[in-house]
Amino acid sequence: MRRFAVILCLLILASCTVRTLEPVEMYKPKKHPSGPVTTRNAAIFNLEAPLRCNVNWDEQEIISAVPFNKAAVEVVRDTEGDALPRYFVKDFSFATMPSEEAVARLVKQAGIRIVVKDGPYLKISAEKLRGEMKDIIDMISSASGFFYTYDEKNKILNLKREEKFRVKMPKSDAILLGVLDVIRGNGIKDVLVDWEDMTITFTADSERKAKVEELIGYLDKEPILIAFDVNVFRVFPKDGKNGIKWQSLLNHYGSSAIKLSSRGVLGRVLVTSSEINSKNIGSFFLNNASFQQISEGKFVVPNSWRSRFDVGRCGRREDPESDLSILSKATLDENNRLSTEITLDTLRGELTKFDVRNRFGENFLIIGIPSSAFGSSEEFETVVLMSPRIVRVVKTTATSKKK
Repeated sequence: MRRFAVILCLLILASCTVRTLEPVEMYKPKKHPSGPVTTRNAAIFNLEAPLRCNVNWDEQEIISAVPFNKAAVEVVRDTEGDALPRYFVKDFSFATMPSEEAVARLVKQAGIRIVVKDGPYLKISAEKLRGEMKDIIDMISSASGFFYTYDEKNKILNLKREEKFRVKMPKSDAILLGVLDVIRGNGIKDVLVDWEDMTITFTADSERKAKVEELIGYLDKEPILIAFDVNVFRVFPKDGKNGIKWQSLLNHYGSSAIKLSSRGVLGRVLVTSSEINSKNIGSFFLNNASFQQISEGKFVVPNSWRSRFDVGRCGRREDPESDLSILSKATLDENNRLSTEITLDTLRGELTKFDVRNRFGENFLIIGIPSSAFGSSEEFETVVLMSPRIVRVVKTTATSKKK
């Protein structure tokens, strides 16, 4: 019943008369003219690559620990705007209407106009609100899911669903990647990282911003993070359209190397022993195909959360698979068994999805994804190898060193 929620205010201050609502000015996005484009090498420059795209397969720690100090982490708005003028409101009532219209009524006598970027917002109603004008606007914005900034010079109150935020991170690669991957896994946009200050800037609506704050609170409870090291290969069968002879995996590594096999809408996932890994899978490929590695990197999933790895961030942007994303939700149970939901996604939509269980020390091998899934006319398969690790978060009040 949130759409028809009643906002109650108990702040006791003086009065402000409500007059007829004036028209709301709507935001119109500008169209950018066509013209020169950024050169390719500048466009693909990526500060995240040294941390994201380097995996030391020789020194993988199955279990590690990182410190976390919640007091050093907070989410703040990137732009606050000017302070609202001090006006008092008494007995402000309105019937069910879009919340931006209610705000326009409230600020009219103060000579303030509103600019709405992406309305209409939720419909609300209220009776006899009392208090300072800013406090009432805060309640309306919180109930309706929009943000506002005030321009004192032009006396304009700007309303919008999304706002830019900054979150200061501790100097820990695992925690930084975990927060970054959860932010992306929840569809949050315009994510930038200042690697000197260890600050993440992102654009989000109120619901997604609350998700980031929830994650930071969760990290203070000494949780488990599941880190995945990822390798993505493009494999060309030797005998053309007959494909890769995946059955021969059992002969090459032994039948005990494959623990579980499960089909998805597209492709198949194998749970394998540690014998099938990034260092030696090439020997199997060479018996059946030619291959090339197109992406290598890592991402972090807080226990029972959802994170995202974008293949193109650690590969060539011109590759057909560059817009492939691996979304994962992982949960570790009391028996140290990992339940993992893996979704392969592209800009054209979801390709396939798997739900699997494994033990630590076992890997995931996703096979059977055809080149046609990426709109390529070449004959190849895309193969994804994922190796999970445990990272335990330990609370500390001391300044942590970078891991």
